[in-house]
Amino acid sequence: MKRNIMKIFFYLFITVIIFLTCDDDTIKDEKPTIENVTTLQIKNQSSRNISKILWNDMQFDNVDNDMIFIGSWTLNNNIYKAVDIEFYGNGSFYIWYWSTNSRYYQGTGIWSRNKDELNLTSTKNDTGRKQTFTGRAFLRSENVIYFDGSYTDIRSNISTTSTEIVYITEFLDRVGTIGQLTPGNSLKNDVNFGSSYIFFTYNSTAYRTKDLLIVNKNEEKIFVFTDYTVVVEVTNPNNIKTLGEL
Repeated sequence: MKRNIMKIFFYLFITVIIFLTCDDDTIKDEKPTIENVTTLQIKNQSSRNISKILWNDMQFDNVDNDMIFIGSWTLNNNIYKAVDIEFYGNGSFYIWYWSTNSRYYQGTGIWSRNKDELNLTSTKNDTGRKQTFTGRAFLRSENVIYFDGSYTDIRSNISTTSTEIVYITEFLDRVGTIGQLTPGNSLKNDVNFGSSYIFFTYNSTAYRTKDLLIVNKNEEKIFVFTDYTVVVEVTNPNNIKTLGEL
């Protein structure tokens, strides 16, 4: 009996020691905090290219507005010359220039940006020849830049040195469209919960879905465009068709 009582006191003593030496944080059952987000993914399983998608005043373009100019730009409405520029996110660019006067340049370079003005520099050195392409591009809209540049060709030999400079001042059009959602692709954004029609553009005409789309708080919503999705022309609400009929 006495031995049993001593065992009980011994176990109580050990329990108290363990309890006092334990840190509060180790006793608590701490679970990682999961931050809930509300998202909307829009899939295009139709046969139509749609762009400028808007839901609840949020645009689905997955493009950083500060880098909106990145992409390909071209001049194709002037019979005397052609300019193609590709801007890349790492600060480099590719340029191709040609004119009917046999002036031609193709090369890479670097660009820098100050607000809506881009500065471009490209240089190529060959034996007895130095070609440079410098200029500025001014952002005018999401699909147009104003390009002001010059192409310099310096050729030299033992007896003579000749320099040819060509100035180019043109509007360049973007190849492709910001926020374009082609068949088989999707766009996904974090959104504020709520309800709204999905607005979009097809062949320069604005449409919206016939039904409101509701996204609840902390929901990961998916909406799928198909050829059977019923849409309404924004400026002509009586024009109601399926997306495949547009």
